[in-house]
Amino acid sequence: VLVRSLGDQYELIAGQRRVMALRLLGRAQAEAVVLSTGDCDSALIALVENLQREALHYLDEADQLAERVVVIDHGTIIADDTPERLKAEYAGDRITLTFDRADDAKRAFGHLMARAESARGTHDGVRVVLEVDGGSRLAPALLRELEEADLPVAAVEIARPTLDDVFLNLTGRSLRDAAASEPAATQEVPA
Repeated sequence: VLVRSLGDQYELIAGQRRVMALRLLGRAQAEAVVLSTGDCDSALIALVENLQREALHYLDEADQLAERVVVIDHGTIIADDTPERLKAEYAGDRITLTFDRADDAKRAFGHLMARAESARGTHDGVRVVLEVDGGSRLAPALLRELEEADLPVAAVEIARPTLDDVFLNLTGRSLRDAAASEPAATQEVPA
């Protein structure tokens, strides 16, 4: 939460939704950073926060703010737990390995799938994507193993699971994709 001092009071610059969420949780106080800014800078900070919030999906907010998340599919509760536990149980870290040659990627995919029975993965062109538990811990060993098998990796990315990954694994659908494909509601306004 960002505020600025106005005499003996404080003006909220950014974080209004966080403050409202804390109030809903029954918390009367929030940690805040007090800035020394003028009207123009305060307005610019508030504008940037609003633009960033527009880019946020509500699942990102739930991941950051919710103590529990209930996943409902077609009116049935299919999961109910903390965001961290849901991600640990229903989605793994994604390790994306990029190879210089599609043939190397195909061989590496076969090698890795035979090695790791609990891993799920896909292979497409020069990329292999694995969903595993403990990706950052597992990646160095995988890279050494592939190097020893003469399958050098050109690039590696590790991504932590999201609540959208949880929803996708539970239902077979992505909430982000569903929201993006829905037609926007329009309303005619008289001129």
